[in-house]
Amino acid sequence: MGHDDLELPPRGLITLFRRPMILSARGMTLGERTLAWDDVAFYTYRWEDGFVDGEIYVVTRDDAWMKLDNRYYYWRQAADRVLAELHPRLRASPDYHPFRLTDAELGHAGVGSLALAEIERVEIASFGGSPRIAVIARGLRRDWSADDIEGVHDVVLLLEDLVRRGVAVQATTPLWLPPSVSDVAATLTSGVELPRAEIVRR
Repeated sequence: MGHDDLELPPRGLITLFRRPMILSARGMTLGERTLAWDDVAFYTYRWEDGFVDGEIYVVTRDDAWMKLDNRYYYWRQAADRVLAELHPRLRASPDYHPFRLTDAELGHAGVGSLALAEIERVEIASFGGSPRIAVIARGLRRDWSADDIEGVHDVVLLLEDLVRRGVAVQATTPLWLPPSVSDVAATLTSGVELPRAEIVRR
């Protein structure tokens, strides 16, 4: 292992035949498989709430994938590392499915297009116990769009991009975001003070 590699030991009662996941400068490695950061097409990020470890699926352009979840120790440190590696690589041409974002508008595959100036806010909220991302348009009584968080590609990068374009983004449910996206976390409003991650390398 390299000096900056992060090893994630398997968690659980029976780990004898399970291997650790390694996050390195090259990519994610599990056993004999390595998924290179440079080959990644998109990721999805799902969390239950601010106190429960979530899930990150990382998918390459040839449909290979790896899943990072609470089967491994140091999930929060790993989530921070994954986003820190992927965001600089994906930012030039992100895949925000089902959304698309331009300088002037936000598009949605099932709804249409909405000018950024017409967005009152983008909200992360819990609907029936499941976290969703809702877009609220000015003067519209119902949500313009509402999607399960886990179905939105590059979702944290999308929130970051919206914030940079002056769109109000807030959370009405507790959630945790890694230090690598602290600019986004600072804009979210939540009634719960959440712990910050500390990077621990083995």
